[in-house]
Amino acid sequence: MIQEHPFPVEANDTPATQLLHDALPQRWRGLFTAPIVNRFLTWTDAEARVQAAAQKVGAQIVTVGESREHRPLHLYRFGEATRRTFWYAGPHANEPVGVSTVVSLAEALAAHPEYLDTIGFDLMVCVDPDSHVANEHWFPGYAGGLRSYYENLYRPARSEFCDWDMPFELDAGEKTFHRDSQLPEGDALRRALDLSRPQVVMSLHNAEVGGMYIHQIGGTRTLAGALSTIPDAFSIPTEPAPIDAPGEQPIAPGVFPLPSIADMYGPLFDLTSDDPLNILVMGESAMTWSLRYGAVSLVTEVPLWSPVDALPEPGQTLADVATEAADRLGEIADWLTAFCDENAALLPSSDARTRSVRDSIAMLAGLSAMLTTLAGSPDGPNPATEEDVRRWRLMLSLSVPLRSLGMLLGALRGNGAPDGLVAEAQTRFDAFEAVLEGYHYRFHGVDVVSGIQIAAGVTAIENLEAE
Repeated sequence: MIQEHPFPVEANDTPATQLLHDALPQRWRGLFTAPIVNRFLTWTDAEARVQAAAQKVGAQIVTVGESREHRPLHLYRFGEATRRTFWYAGPHANEPVGVSTVVSLAEALAAHPEYLDTIGFDLMVCVDPDSHVANEHWFPGYAGGLRSYYENLYRPARSEFCDWDMPFELDAGEKTFHRDSQLPEGDALRRALDLSRPQVVMSLHNAEVGGMYIHQIGGTRTLAGALSTIPDAFSIPTEPAPIDAPGEQPIAPGVFPLPSIADMYGPLFDLTSDDPLNILVMGESAMTWSLRYGAVSLVTEVPLWSPVDALPEPGQTLADVATEAADRLGEIADWLTAFCDENAALLPSSDARTRSVRDSIAMLAGLSAMLTTLAGSPDGPNPATEEDVRRWRLMLSLSVPLRSLGMLLGALRGNGAPDGLVAEAQTRFDAFEAVLEGYHYRFHGVDVVSGIQIAAGVTAIENLEAE
């Protein structure tokens, strides 16, 4: 049995609340007088705490829909100001920090309602509660271990990302294609946004291993410049580009645009005679949808872990690191394809983990192709950097496949697969996990990641008020 490193390997010496205070403008520091929530919360607990905070200050509670498993989806409207901000958590269920962030924010607003005089806060505790609940079994006592995270997480298939389920129309040649929301959670999120009509939208993601970056949709370069100072304030490294878009040009260091669905799929439609709606696995993003209100949207990609010793080997080039990662991704994509096909009876499409694993295969193959292209680019002969090792080896070629392998193990065990098949998948998981565990990490903590999400949102509000 592979042993986990004790966590945190290296901890932040400064409490998260103090880090947040130091990162906030002076007038916002009085909002957070209590410690930030520093654990993953169940959906029931989080909803109860936000509802109590809402009732304390007379916030409006609006039911905007229900999930596929009939959990209610509420919008909590703090304050009566015309200008609104909109914060939502849980778009990716394996990124649960945002739920804790919403609770910390709601309780802070209830304790200091004077902050609601000039701007309102509309909060959704979790936009995909069913998927969040599917992760709750590993929350109790969680202390930051990599192995227990990857072996137990659940992340939906891309077609089930509810904040990429907004309606859209696309002009392609002589045809106009229309796609409506496919998920009740996506439709509820749209209703909530349309009710709020916010000026700032905060999509509360967290990342896994690496540095942080922020997607900014709308807004100004001045805002991007202000956001770019946040990582240093919390002693977290900044990524030079999004991990799945190495050529993306920043608006400011660590701040990048987010493409619309037309930008993502438009070139593909020009190359196929197939109906584009057969190709699309997602709708438009909630962030692009919110441009209709004149909103600026931020997607916070903040890691739970940052490696402290992810250094290239002497003489390694970017091409060496990228080729190694591409080969690893291509091999695991091929293995998953064969394994899932050979054991289809034990991996039915009715199983959510199975759907996610099968969906991930094309993504893994696509990432392999992207890295092969990167290795052959003019930058390929350049000396490898710490960022190259962190992004291409640790995050893309190890962390992303571990999501799939962990969910495959969960699907096999949940469907009563024979011990031999479980052992075969476990061997694959252990091999990837052993390489990832060969490095040492700083576990930042739920409260630090929440603090960064809050700091980003307040920075957007300050920029809005300065315009």
